[in-house]
Amino acid sequence: LCIRDSPYTRALIASIPGGGLDLPPADTLISGEPPSPVDPPTGCRFRTRCPRASARCADEEPRIRRVGEDHWLACHHPTDSP
Repeated sequence: LCIRDSPYTRALIASIPGGGLDLPPADTLISGEPPSPVDPPTGCRFRTRCPRASARCADEEPRIRRVGEDHWLACHHPTDSP
């Protein structure tokens, strides 16, 4: 399994019981408040909880891009650069 995912996706994977990916517990990967579905933040919707969030994340919504066969990503700061 190649993990070229956003920190948010890594935390989602880590929250699966018995995931077997040798990731730290999900609650250590994500902190902060979840984004409001009624009034989402500008830019990246997950920036309020992302440890890699930058000013670019607040200003610009990341575009979905292909990073592998059947693997798409929407993050300005993925864990692995394609």
